[in-house]
Amino acid sequence: IKLKLVAAVLYDEVIGKMAANQKAVINSYYDDMLEYVADGDRAELRRLLAEYGSSPAAIRRCGEPERLITLRSQERDPHLQMLLSERLDQIYAELALQACAEERDCDAFSRIENIDTLINVALRSNSPALVLAAAARLAPTPEAWLKLVTQLTDDRLALELYQRNMPAPDSAMAVQLFNSARSRALREAVAAGRRRQQAALEAYQNELALVENIERIAESANDQDFEQLCNIYRALPQHTEELKKRFMASRYRFFRAREQRLANQEAEKRQYQAARDLFIQLQNLQNSGNWKLIKQVIEAWQRSGLDNAPGAAEFRNDFNALAAGLAGQIAVIEQKYSAALARAGSVLQTYQTMLAETPVPALEKRQELLQSLEETVNDLPEASLEIAAIREKVLGCERELRRRARLEAQERDLARWENYTLKCDICSELEKLAAEPDEALFEVAKSFRTLREKWNSIGNVPNEKFDELRSRYHHICTALHERLEKFFAIREEARRKSLQTKQSLLAEAEALSTSDDWSATFARLKELQELWKSAGSAGGAADRELFEKFHAACDAFFVRRNAVWEERKRSFMEASRRKKELCDAAEALRNKPFHQAKNEVAELRERWRSLPSAGKDDRLLYMQFNRAIENIFAAHREAGDEARRQAEIICTSLAELLKQARSGDISAKDIERGVLENQQRWENLSFRGASDIVQRRDSIFEELQNLLCGMHHQEAMHKLESAEQLEAVIDPGEDNEKLLDQLGRRLKVCGELENRLRECSIISGGGDLAGELQQAITGNFGGEDYQLTIAELDEFLQRFVAVGQVPPDARQAVFDRFRTLYNRALTELKAREKNPVESAE
Repeated sequence: IKLKLVAAVLYDEVIGKMAANQKAVINSYYDDMLEYVADGDRAELRRLLAEYGSSPAAIRRCGEPERLITLRSQERDPHLQMLLSERLDQIYAELALQACAEERDCDAFSRIENIDTLINVALRSNSPALVLAAAARLAPTPEAWLKLVTQLTDDRLALELYQRNMPAPDSAMAVQLFNSARSRALREAVAAGRRRQQAALEAYQNELALVENIERIAESANDQDFEQLCNIYRALPQHTEELKKRFMASRYRFFRAREQRLANQEAEKRQYQAARDLFIQLQNLQNSGNWKLIKQVIEAWQRSGLDNAPGAAEFRNDFNALAAGLAGQIAVIEQKYSAALARAGSVLQTYQTMLAETPVPALEKRQELLQSLEETVNDLPEASLEIAAIREKVLGCERELRRRARLEAQERDLARWENYTLKCDICSELEKLAAEPDEALFEVAKSFRTLREKWNSIGNVPNEKFDELRSRYHHICTALHERLEKFFAIREEARRKSLQTKQSLLAEAEALSTSDDWSATFARLKELQELWKSAGSAGGAADRELFEKFHAACDAFFVRRNAVWEERKRSFMEASRRKKELCDAAEALRNKPFHQAKNEVAELRERWRSLPSAGKDDRLLYMQFNRAIENIFAAHREAGDEARRQAEIICTSLAELLKQARSGDISAKDIERGVLENQQRWENLSFRGASDIVQRRDSIFEELQNLLCGMHHQEAMHKLESAEQLEAVIDPGEDNEKLLDQLGRRLKVCGELENRLRECSIISGGGDLAGELQQAITGNFGGEDYQLTIAELDEFLQRFVAVGQVPPDARQAVFDRFRTLYNRALTELKAREKNPVESAE
């Protein structure tokens, strides 16, 4: 191998000194060396090159572009990559020139990467097509494009390239073209462009000066000068759009100012006429005594704003002087009418208050109010419509009060007999309660209390029935009271015994709460819970206090037991996660070259042997790991066309699933099953290119997730709202202890969901820093088992609904708490599906 490499490196120096048979031997060695370079060990090749010198001669000797491309893709040395690229450009340049000479098509010219080589080939070829193609490729780089254009001697080609990518006449590129271009026609075209630009600039300056003069004249009232300048502007050969807009704006301001002047003149004429008419009318009314009309004339003057109007200046002082003289007289009359109106309003308000009073006020009081109202009306100089209307309302109230007084006298006697009937009904109800058995005495006590309160709220009865009704009521109440006292004494004794039993169960549960015998203690605590349920009620607050302590003792043991199991589960999950990473790494080797993949397999196996057991998933993960390694060679040789065809099939099936989901012909579970199957097929596919298929599938997948999330949310909200409505309209039919127990179970479900959301970092924790740190560690390193899913949310919802009814006063709060947690989790899941990268971070 070393002899072959030395022969290739020194070929250019020794080939001329060798005989023909020696040259054939060297050529054979050189061909073998190239095969070695293409298929052999790259590390060994670099070592030999470092030992015997660089390989420019060997690279220059190679004339096959495909082999050079292969070498460049495998080479990591920048110097060798540069030499290989230069050799490729030389070969493509020769092929392009040869194809141009033979007038045949060839793509070698489009493969040249070096800019100088590209320009050199285009100029040497004398082919307009190659020159145009080179200019199109160099257009994004102004310096390279300028280098090509300045070296062209063909006037037609130079002008065509200049017109396709014409620079600004005053730019540095145009100056360089004018100074150094070889084409005379190109230099003349640049000079003509510069002259056109100068002429356009001078025309713009002239137009700008004229427009500025027009803008100044527009502010004055000189119509002749303005029209003269406008005619000069219209006579210009061409107009700039910006200056034309300024000219039109100036004309608009000029015409608006002229219209405003004419409008002001018309307004002054109208003001003069209005002031003259009002002044004459006020003069005619000053001795008439018609104070209302005089006041209306003065208000009309003020409402028209004639005090500040320039057209009313001739009559302003005379009118104001006359109005000031009449204002004092008007004030006295108005004050008198105001006082009369206030007195009449007070009488009306008093009558309206009487309408709401029960019984009806005395007739003497009402007559005094009516007399006061009549005196007020008679004192006025003339009738007032407002006071007349108030008087009519007062008389209407008086008629209504007289009618109600007659009705009250009739109803007073009927009410006493109605009270007698109601109290007889209460006595009948009490007699029914007295006949109830002892088992119903608890409810009888409630009804007894209610009936007695109702008896006290009823009014008087006729005098002839008072003694009879009183004797009957006291006889029944005395008998019921004696039965109830005996019943509650017996119940108190039963509660005392239940209290003793529960205290003993509580003591045993507290003793077992610190035990480490998980199985036996778990079984005994379950027995104690059953005994607690059958022990009966210890009554009110005592029963609740004992239950809280008993529940806390049981929870203390279960929390410690669950912590031990969670730690073991967390260890298995950590090992499972790391082994899944090794499986993923083994799967990733399928996309690497074979000589790299086989060296990494041994390292992956050694890392697998160093990991602990993953529990029940260990054997499956080991089978997956071995299967991934065994399939590396087969997966490496899979054809890209087959992968693309499978990707099209998977994408089409996902699109069909989306179509069914849009039409509502498929349920949410079927959509989830279809998405999961499609996702598994996609993940098992070797096609990972950033193509239109991937983008189309991602778009379809995102829309499916949005539809699925909406369906789950609607279904969940329907279940939750149906359960809440059903519990609101149905009588529980259960005692308070059962309802409180079910409330505790629902609150426990809410607490478990809240803890689960904290584990997944969807909500933040409280003041327990150690718990928050443990949840953060679990969320970051717990693996996929700690990721919340919609299915898990649905399980929480089913558990919450299946518990049963709770006390009515706590129903709204517990439903609102669960609904808030559920909506928070569903919103976070939807956001993470839209932005998986940010969610992962």
